[in-house]
Amino acid sequence: MQQLYAELIDFMERVFRDFEAGLGAVENVEVGDEYVARPVRKDLYTAVLLKLAFIVSSLRAALAVNAAGYYMQQALLCRAIDEANEDVVFLVIGEADGTRNELHDKFLEAFWAEEYEDLLDPVGTHRSRPTVSRKKIQAFLARAEGKDLDPSTTQKITKVLTKSYSGFVHAAAPHIMDIYGGMPSRFQVGSLRGTQRQDEYDADLWNYVYRSLLSFLGAAKLYGSDGHVQTILSVRARAEKAMGKEYLD
Repeated sequence: MQQLYAELIDFMERVFRDFEAGLGAVENVEVGDEYVARPVRKDLYTAVLLKLAFIVSSLRAALAVNAAGYYMQQALLCRAIDEANEDVVFLVIGEADGTRNELHDKFLEAFWAEEYEDLLDPVGTHRSRPTVSRKKIQAFLARAEGKDLDPSTTQKITKVLTKSYSGFVHAAAPHIMDIYGGMPSRFQVGSLRGTQRQDEYDADLWNYVYRSLLSFLGAAKLYGSDGHVQTILSVRARAEKAMGKEYLD
């Protein structure tokens, strides 16, 4: 499975490089007395590009910690990947379906907001960045995607999945106890490769690689890149076959 995951992540990076070439112009701008790299365009299309960069990088990190057997840390990364994928779909649907609203504008305002007025004085110039409720984003997606389930049920399922993985982010007791076991029983603070957790987390990583591939598909449609759309669909079909999966569109 890891070889397939690595190949899919490599593929997503190649697609990302194509997107980057078309949208990724960057300039050095002054923030206080420091110059930092920032995109020339600060719009929805570029926000999607940056989210894709985060997703590819985080997938590589998740694959690395999976190979090392640090499954609790894999869950941390997967929670972040899941949220980034959610953001991509939220932005893509809003723009593509003409349902973009005030929530999208607030999201983008928060996304592009600088953390500090002066990087050399982070305490004195820290800004309170605006925030957008994750519940509202999920509610938007539930209304847009809840075709087979009613939107309320779709949102509840998403909320449960989010909360489950948030326990790893916030180091909740039940989630920490996942690393307890062995002979003799104790907290396994090193690698869990070779334990009963291995198959579970190897298989779970598929979900995040696959969802990320769908985010790239949505982005390709947003960017009007029919060639990439067809290539991603072909790669997706081959990946599903390799994993013995068949999903309905």
